[in-house]
Amino acid sequence: WEKSRAGETCAVLLTGEAGVGKSRVLQEILEIIAIDSQFYSFDFQCSSSHSRTSLYPVISQLKAAAGFMSSDSTEIRARKLETLIKQSSSDLEHDMRVFMDLLSLNPAGGSATAEWDPDTRKQRTIDSLLGNLIAVSDIAPVVISVVVVQLIVSCTLELLHRLLVRSAGKPMFIVLTARPESSPALDLPARVLTLEVE
Repeated sequence: WEKSRAGETCAVLLTGEAGVGKSRVLQEILEIIAIDSQFYSFDFQCSSSHSRTSLYPVISQLKAAAGFMSSDSTEIRARKLETLIKQSSSDLEHDMRVFMDLLSLNPAGGSATAEWDPDTRKQRTIDSLLGNLIAVSDIAPVVISVVVVQLIVSCTLELLHRLLVRSAGKPMFIVLTARPESSPALDLPARVLTLEVE
């Protein structure tokens, strides 16, 4: 964290069997650095019940960060989303199109990116997410936690890989948790420090 706060991206993978205390270690880390640090925190929770939903952890984080309420209309959610991404977007119109689609906020179920083929939509979505995350790190250091990485789906894994590459030289601290048997399948860069929780 100290290195990250000084501008060097650091990433740690906590591995251990189910129930050994990986999430508890992560919670302690966040509580310790919060004592004397100001930072943005992004919490990506992978879920087996949403394994077919592309970028589910990111969608959940965006909804929480924007302050969506169950009683909010689509119009209110769109305004909250715009307020959120104005802080970090370099192309608000483009990012709003992407995020409105990602969060299914288009009127009558339409698509703001209908003219893009699926691969273009995926790449532009990942590019927008990365651009905004990195822009936030220019405001204050960023802590990203990805919990239960073994449940991560391919699109979210691609986002994670590209983040680990593009965030070099940025004040970012990335903490991942996973079971030991899933670590090789993640194919994370060698600079990700692996620590086993026994």
